[in-house]
Amino acid sequence: MRSKISIFLLASVSIIFVYGNQNPQWKGTIEEEEGVKVIKNPNETLFGEITFDLEEDLSIGNEEDENYMFYSGVQLAVDSSGNIFALDRRNYRVQKYDKNGKYLQTIGRHGQGPGELEAPYGFCISSQNLIYIADVMERNIEVLDTNGNFIKVIKVDDLIDR
Repeated sequence: MRSKISIFLLASVSIIFVYGNQNPQWKGTIEEEEGVKVIKNPNETLFGEITFDLEEDLSIGNEEDENYMFYSGVQLAVDSSGNIFALDRRNYRVQKYDKNGKYLQTIGRHGQGPGELEAPYGFCISSQNLIYIADVMERNIEVLDTNGNFIKVIKVDDLIDR
């Protein structure tokens, strides 16, 4: 990943250097039409056509496997090991993938018990590799480890009263 960032930065600097040293002359005109100034730009750009190629870095899933399908409202986070977590709000779950996009496990399910989600809204992963999932219907924050094991519930009302 660092090499791709380095290549991108090098390419960006090269583009700035190559095009930054040119002295382009604007070929548009400013005309007055019925008392109003009208700026007319030509169809050609100042620096000519700039092109670049995009390369896919990671693709997760396919339409054949339910573990890679999301209903809506997907939010992503990454733990310290590079595992990718996707909160799928309408399927009431967090999908865990390795750094290459391979499915590892489903965390959570619809419900009101420990580790279950009623209306997940957002989530994050702490530096201690704990998953915090905000559940707006239950007005709480579910805390789990990155293997999906339930740790505790933090009631939002308890936080507000302090």
